[in-house]
Amino acid sequence: MQEKVEYAWNKTKKIGASCIMKRAHIWIPKPGSKFQRVQCKECGEESVVYSHVSSIVTCKACGNTLAEPTGSICKPNGKILGSAD
Repeated sequence: MQEKVEYAWNKTKKIGASCIMKRAHIWIPKPGSKFQRVQCKECGEESVVYSHVSSIVTCKACGNTLAEPTGSICKPNGKILGSAD
């Protein structure tokens, strides 16, 4: 006795009049950027910095530079403590 197998990538689901959901085999891209916690070298103050900064980020307590833009991922001037998520 054989069973008929139906795969998820072979199906589309209609929502409303003309909207069709993406197929199951198409991956949804994840962003490469994130918010990071950076500790200042001078005073130890902890700040949240975006990983792709477009301007120089300074410490609010002492004014030391925390991150500099490079065109892509920033160049941090302090210790990265991890993600802010």
